[in-house]
Amino acid sequence: MEDLRRQDSAALNVQRADEAPFDLGLPATSRDTFNLLAHHGVATPELTRALKAMAGFRNLCAPSGQEVDPSLLRQVLDHHLHDPHRFADVACRFP
Repeated sequence: MEDLRRQDSAALNVQRADEAPFDLGLPATSRDTFNLLAHHGVATPELTRALKAMAGFRNLCAPSGQEVDPSLLRQVLDHHLHDPHRFADVACRFP
């Protein structure tokens, strides 16, 4: 991505989408939250791994002054942008 504004916008939107599951009032860390959801059968192990990876990416995008590798951002956008939607779909169907 050569347009830095679009890159920043994409990274921020991925960060926002990834933060949505943490509004559940569960454990303080994202990893603990995803482990708990997997333990209770809400998320599959595969989805749990994907969400943990997205949380790691979110930490890279957080306002820490770190530059995000454009190729990593492209990989997330091309292959993992659907992961928060998959979580939302699973969570909405859970009793």
